[in-house]
Amino acid sequence: MKPQEHPFFADEANLARAAKLAHAKSWFELGFNKQAAWGLCTSSGSVPYHVCMSLNGDLKSSCSCPSRIYPCKHVVALFLLFCAQGMQTVDSPQPIWVGDLLQKWQDSSEKKLSPKEETLQTTVHSAPSESRIQNIKSGFLKFKLWLEDTSSIGVAELLNKPIAFWTEPAMLLNDAQAGAVANKIKSMAKNIRPDSPKVLIHQLGYLSFLIDFWLNSSPADLETAYDLWASVGISVKKEQVLQSKSLEDTWCLVGSTLDDAPDSMRLQRSWYYGVKHKRFAAFWDFKHTSLDFEPHLAMLGKGFSGKAYFFPSQYPLRAIFEPSKVSENLEIKLSGYTSISSALADFKASFLKQPFLNTFPMCLEAVYFLYTGSEYVLKDHNAHYLPISDRFNAHFELWLQGGEQAIKLFGEWNGHTFLPLTLVQDSFFCTLKSARELKSMPF
Repeated sequence: MKPQEHPFFADEANLARAAKLAHAKSWFELGFNKQAAWGLCTSSGSVPYHVCMSLNGDLKSSCSCPSRIYPCKHVVALFLLFCAQGMQTVDSPQPIWVGDLLQKWQDSSEKKLSPKEETLQTTVHSAPSESRIQNIKSGFLKFKLWLEDTSSIGVAELLNKPIAFWTEPAMLLNDAQAGAVANKIKSMAKNIRPDSPKVLIHQLGYLSFLIDFWLNSSPADLETAYDLWASVGISVKKEQVLQSKSLEDTWCLVGSTLDDAPDSMRLQRSWYYGVKHKRFAAFWDFKHTSLDFEPHLAMLGKGFSGKAYFFPSQYPLRAIFEPSKVSENLEIKLSGYTSISSALADFKASFLKQPFLNTFPMCLEAVYFLYTGSEYVLKDHNAHYLPISDRFNAHFELWLQGGEQAIKLFGEWNGHTFLPLTLVQDSFFCTLKSARELKSMPF
C-alpha cells in the first residue's frame, strides 16, 4: 500500500505536523520488524514519547503523548519513516515495552465477548466527560508550576510551613475537579512533622508522578484509564459495578481500619479474604462524621457465602458484596507470605499493573516485632526488615501478644510502611484496636 492510500493520512493538517518529525534526528531507538514499528520521539520535556504501531494490518498504535488525536502526529511520523526505510530493515532488537503492547493487542483481538457482555462492559466502563478531563489537566498544569516553585524553597523550610500554605494548591485542584488529590494535600499538611522529612519527600514525589502521568498520557488509550480516573476521585457508580461480572466465594473478614476521607467524612476500609480463590477484596464505607458505619457483613475471622463485584481496575481490590448465606462456623486458614522479600515482590508486580496502588493487603508469616532504637520494624527469618507505620500505636499490645516469638500479622502496605491490623493465630483473629482508631494515612 502506498502511504497516500493509508487511512492514517486522512487528516492533512496532522500529516503536515508529522512530516516535520519524519527524520531520524527526532527519534531514539528507532526500530522495525515484521510485527511492529517503534521508537522514542523527542518531546518538549525530558522524557521522550514511546511510540509503537502494529504492522499486522489492524492499524493498532500507541503513543504516550497527551494528544487526543488518533493517530497522533508521532504515530504518523513513525509510519512515514517505516515507509521510507523500514521495509528494507527488519528484525531490529525489540524492546520489552513493545512486546508487552503487542501481547496486549493480541489478547484484545482474541477475546470474544457476547453481545450481552459487550453491553455490560460498556455500561460499567463509562468514561468521564471530555470537559472534565481537560479541566483536570488544566488544573494540573497550574499545580505543576506551583509545585516546581515550591520545591525550590527546600525541604527544611517546607517542613515548617503552616497548614494555610497548602490551602492555595488544594483549592486550585478542587476547582479543577480533582478532589481526591486536593484531599491528599490537605492530609499531607495535617501530618507534616519537622523531624520526618522522608514522609514529605515521598508525598511530594507521589504528587509529581501523578501529575506527569496525567499530563503525558491519554486515558482513552490506556488500560489503566480507570485507575487514572480513580486517582483524582472519578469513580464508577455502585449501580454500574453491580452490573459487572461477579466472583462467588466464601468471604471472611480479616481486618478493618479507618482512613482519610474528604472534609466532614470518614472512611472505613474492611478487608475480606476469599477462601476458594485465595484473594482479597476491600469494602469502603464512607460516612459523615455524625453517622455510624454499617455493621460488618461478618464477625472478625468469620465469613459469609456470596458474590463480590469489583470496581474496574488493572489490579482490582475495592468491591461491593452481595451476601447469600452466613458461615459463622467457618474456620479459615489465611495464607501468608513466608518471607518479606516474596511479599514485596508481589507488591512490585501489582504496582506495575496499577501504578496508583497505595493500599496493598499483606499477610506475613513468622515475623518478629522489634525496636531498632529509632523505629519499630518487623523482621523475618532472612533478617529482612519492614518498617511499621507511624499510624500504628498498639506496640505494647503487639508485644504482649507476640513477645519474642514469631507472629503472623495481617495489615496494609502502602509502599513505604506496614500498618498491622490483625494478629492471626491458627484460625483465631485478634484486632489490634489502636490501629483502627487512627484516621490519617500517608499515601
